[in-house]
Amino acid sequence: MFRILATIALLFLFGCDSKTQKEESIFSTTAQKNDPVGVPLVGTLDGNISTTIEKFTLNTIDGKQLNISEIENGLEFKELKDKAIFLVFFGYRCPPCVREIPVLIELTKKYKDFAIVAIEV
Repeated sequence: MFRILATIALLFLFGCDSKTQKEESIFSTTAQKNDPVGVPLVGTLDGNISTTIEKFTLNTIDGKQLNISEIENGLEFKELKDKAIFLVFFGYRCPPCVREIPVLIELTKKYKDFAIVAIEV
């Protein structure tokens, strides 16, 4: 009796694989050689690949706006042209993140062509 129940349990566990070809194609899709370099590719459930170019705006603490565009080699900050940009994600409840703030402020004072964009998460 134990062998029959064990066999049924094993068949149930290993015989119920419901992966379809459509689900597997999401992870196996690769870029073609003629796709533009650096443009992100997004796979969809139907297997199609599309490119995305995003534009968005961030509001600063000062009430200003940063217009950000996705470009082939990364992001473009329209208001911070000709500056090296350090993009930081931090949390105000994160002690290591809070300890970084004075160092980042000193960097902006020392290097005038250096901008920090800090995004609180």
